[in-house]
Amino acid sequence: MSNRNQRRLASKHKEAQVVWNGIAYTIEDACRIAVEAQLAGNNETAMTLYRLIIAKQPNHVHSMNNLGYILYQNYDIDDAIALYRRVIKYQPEYVHAWNNLGNAFLSKGQIAEAEKAFMKVLSLAPTYSKALYSLTRIRNYTSENNDDAAHARALLESQDTQSEKQYLYFALAKISDDCGAYDKAFAYYEQANRFCSATASYEPVTEEQNYIHYSQNFTKEFLTQRFSFASNSARPLFIVGMPRSGTTLLANILSSHRDIGAASELPTFPEIVSTLVKTSPYPQSVLTQPPAVIRELTCNYEAELNARSSKSKRYVIDKQPTNFWNLGLIAMLFPNARIIHCMRHPLDTCLSNYFQYFDHSYGYSFDLRHISHFYVQYHKLMAHWRSVLPDRILEIHYEDAVTDTEKTARTMLDFLGLEWDERCLSPHKNPHPVRTASVWQVRQPVYTRSLERWRHYESYIEPLKEILRSEGILL
Repeated sequence: MSNRNQRRLASKHKEAQVVWNGIAYTIEDACRIAVEAQLAGNNETAMTLYRLIIAKQPNHVHSMNNLGYILYQNYDIDDAIALYRRVIKYQPEYVHAWNNLGNAFLSKGQIAEAEKAFMKVLSLAPTYSKALYSLTRIRNYTSENNDDAAHARALLESQDTQSEKQYLYFALAKISDDCGAYDKAFAYYEQANRFCSATASYEPVTEEQNYIHYSQNFTKEFLTQRFSFASNSARPLFIVGMPRSGTTLLANILSSHRDIGAASELPTFPEIVSTLVKTSPYPQSVLTQPPAVIRELTCNYEAELNARSSKSKRYVIDKQPTNFWNLGLIAMLFPNARIIHCMRHPLDTCLSNYFQYFDHSYGYSFDLRHISHFYVQYHKLMAHWRSVLPDRILEIHYEDAVTDTEKTARTMLDFLGLEWDERCLSPHKNPHPVRTASVWQVRQPVYTRSLERWRHYESYIEPLKEILRSEGILL
């Protein structure tokens, strides 16, 4: 080999390296390590590596797409969109980037742009069931005889992958529900959830033990203590409730106010609890930690709020609905923080969980008996929090929020000591990104058609009603 060719190969090899923590990796190895870090939840490491790779190789579409997804998860939506556009510029047929772009547009309320992106996915990959499901979520149907339904049925006949069929059954269920074909819709929902439940898990005994443990340990006497590590800040504003109970609507109403920001659904408190329960019995483990350690957790949480919202905002909303489990720890760390509990008719709430395609972290949601069991634990725990934190919690009914939005908004603002802001009447115009299951609904003017939706399916939900009646939740 000539010296010239040797130099060319050496130069090429050098350019294909990424130096991280003093070690040189090939682009391929660096990307592999970044993907492993991302899958493990170590997004900071993943982002660092992806950025190093892109700096070295600006057309590395996999790194750009993966970095865009992390930014999207962190609500850096505009930066994510910019990266997806770069991916598509270099590789116009990169279907995952088109699908991610559609989801990013959807989170910003840019429905037409989202629809175009999902249609592009299906033009490139007609079997991409997830994109078809996304399309059905943002379209309204008046007839079951439409191209989307025909497409879904055709894919069901050809698809063997279980996860793909889940999307297709949920898509067909949505179409049938829109058209008032409720018998068909419920049959599709049953089939979709049957596929999901095959790989999901729910442990009723564990949930019951959690309720008992929390209610016995987070007593009124315990929570009236002044903990040395507690923050004086009243800035965090927690909106809790069952998933699909209307928490996103309340958050959008409130964050339309000039003095209220939104941090969306922070995973912080669930992560703190999962860490603390590993050391010693919880909540005693909070007290056995050095106060400086818990104070650092508190400061980190406040820093997260600052990163997600302007420091000029008097309140910043953490709309993690299942923080209803964590209100004891929240009361310990932020004794001045306010809590808004969103409630919806139990049957509408439970059915809406059943009709939504959740990931497997919501393992209860694929079986009506499991949903009702989970609802019972939530209902009992919230009754406990009301008794031990009587002045900290405001309860709002979803039904009131959609039938009299102004009265509901004024009630919440009075609770927060804020003056009226007319923008609270137009939560669908709120520019804050939304990534929750209700991303489509919150971009529409407040509507009432979801009230008493359960009546369309009354003949199918007797097991659900039976469990809720036995607990005194239904009359």
